[in-house]
Amino acid sequence: MSLEIGKTVVGRIVEVSEKGLVVSLTDEEIGIVHASALLSIDKMMARFASGTQVRVSIGVQQNDGSYELSIEQQSGDSNIGDFDKEFARLNHELTNYSSHSTPTRPTEEFPSIEERMEEWIAKAEHGLARLRKNRGKRLSEEFYNNKS
Repeated sequence: MSLEIGKTVVGRIVEVSEKGLVVSLTDEEIGIVHASALLSIDKMMARFASGTQVRVSIGVQQNDGSYELSIEQQSGDSNIGDFDKEFARLNHELTNYSSHSTPTRPTEEFPSIEERMEEWIAKAEHGLARLRKNRGKRLSEEFYNNKS
């Protein structure tokens, strides 16, 4: 797949090295962001990490097949590198999270809805039996027979 010169695309940083940022553009295509006056090797190493997504502008294709790239600066986004690092870290944690791992907090066992319904029905039946048992006694009391 041939990429258009001047086009802006999103790529993933594969490596941060002394020659610059190696960025994967597609499954087959890579490019390199070389150091410049605005973005030195030290700044690249401090600001970017492998796995971080970056917006790059496509430059000329070099003899080895890689593209020369430049990073697209977004206005007002001075902390984009910190955000990208945090995003890459969280993405790594989520990718490597095992759902079969033991939970860090013990989970409380809550009775199922069926168990709670059975318990409620048992209590209701017990209360109904008590009402039936004492019905005659309540009806024969003076309180109910007093018409004043």
